[in-house]
Amino acid sequence: MSLDIRNRKIKPLHERKRTAAACDRCRSRKTKCEGGFPCSKCLKSSSECIISSRDKPLDPLNYKDQYTKLRKYNCKLERIIQFLYSDITLDFLRNHIDEFEKRVCINEIKPTAVEKPLTNFKKRFISTTDQSFIESISQLTNQESSSKAFSYIHEGFFKQNLLPLITQAIIILPEDHKLRSSVSIYLNICETNYFYMHHNRMYAKVEEIIEQRRINNLDYFLNNWDHLCLVLITIAISSGFEFVQTNEKPPQLEDSPPGIKYYYAALPFVGHLIDLKSIESVQSLLLFGIFSTTNKLENFQLMDGGYLFMSLALEIAIANKLHLKSPNMSLENQEVCKRLWWTVYTMERRHGVNIGKQDIISPKDITVEYPKYVPELNNSLGQNNNLSQISIIELNFIFREITEIQSKYNESYSIEAKVIRNLLEQVEEIKLNFPTYSKIENLDPSSNLYRGNMHLNLTYYLAKIYIGKPFLLYKVENYDEIQNKIDSFESALVDHLSSVCIDAAFCSIELLAELQKNNKLGLFSCSDINFCNISLFTILVYLKMNKTDPTTLLYLKKGLKILSMMSIISSSARSSLKNFKKLNKLVNEITEEEFNTEPMNNQLDSFPIENDAELVLNFDNNFETNYDDDLLFNHNQENFLKDVEELLMSIDDILE
Repeated sequence: MSLDIRNRKIKPLHERKRTAAACDRCRSRKTKCEGGFPCSKCLKSSSECIISSRDKPLDPLNYKDQYTKLRKYNCKLERIIQFLYSDITLDFLRNHIDEFEKRVCINEIKPTAVEKPLTNFKKRFISTTDQSFIESISQLTNQESSSKAFSYIHEGFFKQNLLPLITQAIIILPEDHKLRSSVSIYLNICETNYFYMHHNRMYAKVEEIIEQRRINNLDYFLNNWDHLCLVLITIAISSGFEFVQTNEKPPQLEDSPPGIKYYYAALPFVGHLIDLKSIESVQSLLLFGIFSTTNKLENFQLMDGGYLFMSLALEIAIANKLHLKSPNMSLENQEVCKRLWWTVYTMERRHGVNIGKQDIISPKDITVEYPKYVPELNNSLGQNNNLSQISIIELNFIFREITEIQSKYNESYSIEAKVIRNLLEQVEEIKLNFPTYSKIENLDPSSNLYRGNMHLNLTYYLAKIYIGKPFLLYKVENYDEIQNKIDSFESALVDHLSSVCIDAAFCSIELLAELQKNNKLGLFSCSDINFCNISLFTILVYLKMNKTDPTTLLYLKKGLKILSMMSIISSSARSSLKNFKKLNKLVNEITEEEFNTEPMNNQLDSFPIENDAELVLNFDNNFETNYDDDLLFNHNQENFLKDVEELLMSIDDILE
């Protein structure tokens, strides 16, 4: 009997090699795979080396397991594609996969080389001015031109276009002391509960601009034109708040808003900002949107106010990955990007919801945290508004949820009471979590945070108006029917929510009156105009039911006086007041002294409530039959309430 002799030497354990997964050929032959890809045995035999997945096979009946694995696989692919192709959004990738496949596989568009984090402040993405784009075009057209020469020619052409814009902008810039003062006014007064730029860096950049302008260094401005544009649009907005800083009387009626020349000097840079796709682009475009919303001039040619600029700012912020965590950046830069993201997202949603715009990005895709306290981001007075910004963000999500509920439940469905109760509880919980310094009983008119704190409370009341608005409209339209069911749950719910709505409108008018009393009312503020407009229309709807209530008439007069004060500068407020005056004899009589700049208390003394009550006795008939044909109501609607509903749906463009 012969012994079974092995045909190879037995290796010691420390010399043995193991591979993570054997290739299919070695596995089928039951031979040891040397690893690598392709493995040495497949190379030697000139065979295709294939490594099949050794995962546990999916159970065809376990749909949850299948979905989890497929979703994990898709997420990995999306991350890889977004890393390589920084200009591709998830929405585009999911809805236009065929177009993306053609772009990459057929046209062979190459990804950009990612050398730095995508959130770098100077990172530029694929665009018509990027070198990668130019090289791709050269490859596709089989041109043998030098990419360096092409880039040189393009840069020279780019600077040649910028030079006249920069020259004109430098001429328009104000004197050194006024330039410093205007930027300080914006950062300390206009910023309120948001964050637009790093204060210390902005002050340093202003000093650089002043010095380079003194020596007429055009090369500096050619390389820093984006900062020049940001400074221009900043002082365009702050020009309307100079009287707040100096605590002087508001300016008299002007034909054009202050700062308009700075706006027009910055406007030609918009195309370059969109092409640049930088952090400065986000900041400047957002400020363009704020200015345009406050001044809806006819020659702006913006049907949706400043929302166009805000949506562009949000798109570029997403391209810069501001909505994602950025652990590779310093803590200070992380906080700058974080606060800027929440500012642009909140502003875009606040205005977009009101004009029926869909989400550009789902909240589920946002992974960045809420703002935190970072001492380096304190303003020049050592103050920080990060807590107030958190409250504004939370209230913004409430507005979004309210809009979703209203669009979900149409006329054939009823809204569950617990849904509305939950919304009210959320709003009250946010109110309880307001920072201590922002609560009404702790407000200090001498503080630079005073306007921001008042705006925070006004936003709280605005949320309550939004929640109660549908029920107030329902009560007005079905008043007789509800009165017949006065003991029913439906009647009690409608009465309660209607009271919540009108009480919030009264409180908003009262807070605006306090702002005016302390000379802090923003005559150039789209937020102040919006708060006033929505409150006035809520009061007008309520007057449909209760025509002689002296409290309602008093707050109506207060609101109209505030709106007339803001119309001194803002064309949007002027347009709103013009349309209010078309509401026939009622509003004409109440606003007969609307341009009187005396203190509010003296103005109210000249309007006896009894006379106002007589004017409103025939409010139904006057309102529906005697307004002019050019009113911006929907003339095809036969029902007055439908007109008011449309007006209440918009805060930013309530009358436009």
